[in-house]
Amino acid sequence: MIFILILIITLFISTDALAMDVIDSSNRDRISLSATIYNTDIALIKETRQLRLAEERGRLIFKDVPSMIVPESITVSGLKVLQQSYNPSLLNKKALLDAYTGKKVKLVVWDKEKLKKRVTEAILLRTMDGYIFDIDGEIYLDHPGSIVVSGIPEDLHREPYIEWLYEGPSQNIEVSYLTRGIGWQADYVMILGKNSRLRINAWASIKNQSGISLKNVRIMLVAGSPHMERERPHVYEYLAKAKKQSATVTERPLFEYHLYDFRFRTDLAQGQTKQLNLFSAEDVAAEIEYILSSSNFNVFGPFSGKSTLRVKTYILFKNVKENNLGKPLPAGTVRMYKEETNGAMIFIGEARLPHTPSGEKVRLLTGYAFDIVAERIQKDYKKVGSNQFESEWEIILRNHKQKEVVVAVEEKIQGDWRIIESNYPYKRTDVSTLRFNVRIKPKSEERVRYRIWVRP
Repeated sequence: MIFILILIITLFISTDALAMDVIDSSNRDRISLSATIYNTDIALIKETRQLRLAEERGRLIFKDVPSMIVPESITVSGLKVLQQSYNPSLLNKKALLDAYTGKKVKLVVWDKEKLKKRVTEAILLRTMDGYIFDIDGEIYLDHPGSIVVSGIPEDLHREPYIEWLYEGPSQNIEVSYLTRGIGWQADYVMILGKNSRLRINAWASIKNQSGISLKNVRIMLVAGSPHMERERPHVYEYLAKAKKQSATVTERPLFEYHLYDFRFRTDLAQGQTKQLNLFSAEDVAAEIEYILSSSNFNVFGPFSGKSTLRVKTYILFKNVKENNLGKPLPAGTVRMYKEETNGAMIFIGEARLPHTPSGEKVRLLTGYAFDIVAERIQKDYKKVGSNQFESEWEIILRNHKQKEVVVAVEEKIQGDWRIIESNYPYKRTDVSTLRFNVRIKPKSEERVRYRIWVRP
């Protein structure tokens, strides 16, 4: 009796499930789409679709979603969801052949001219560690022919989708989720013109490797690094509901980040890199800075010979309104060019810019100075006590340029130390840095000498 009752209930549930409406929804139903993209290779996708769902229970197959979606982050509004499942795309060679294990397949062998083919029917017995076939009762380990199957099984789907068991009527539903594979970074083009004045163009370079194309999408970019432990879209939802503004792109602070809101729609195809203009700046005052940083010499022991050093060249400017900037600079790559008098552009270097707030200085390494030569010589060394040493050093700087330069000589010194004597003014900028600012006239040479006491 109990068995009959269970059977009746099971049949009732199965019949009820079969009777449910199954609605397929694709991007054709989409009426709005937005993407809030972070520079940590993650994005919040939010879309609204227009559907006509019946009052009773049903199944909704929600297609055209990324293959890199974070399933735990999916949220729905406008629909009473009883059950939710994410079904990734399973169609690949291994999955397809596994589905035909124990079933009939065809093996096709072409002749050398690709004009004739020989077709053999076989049963695919195993796919692991090579293929095993049963052909007319004989077992073949691998086969020279191509494997042909009769079709794709229903349980292998070509694209990922979300499936909801829902209840009640609905017309418009709003779905949001996080997906990996979409990220952005800033790319700067910086042109150094006359009198060390800069022109800066900042671009947002967006890459889409999420597995889906986004068409007619409104884009918002977040500069910052949100902590990702367990993905939950609470903060991101707030970003997507930000107040509208009329400018083409607006920037504003939000929590501990900065949001760039583009007031137009665009397409972002799968595999595409798209650049959107963030801002431009003109007539930014800059300085050229030369730094000789010596961090690999040993002040605790004797050194013979002469070492040749390289002088680094930096472009330095202030990120303030008075300097025609004064805005947050998102992290990215800065490519620097020098504008010649005839209008030609010469590439002079590339540097990485960290997130830089308004009011901070920016220092960008362009490379090494060609016409400034530096050498180091140890003039004296002696032990003056238990684990105590004195040494004298000379740094030779030669300026082959037609103009005067100032080279900042920074000596990195470990342990306890003090300067006994020096022929140049110096500063102890921190516990392990000794700095000289050396002014060198055109086509001339300067020598910096100092004597130091050290104890490890």
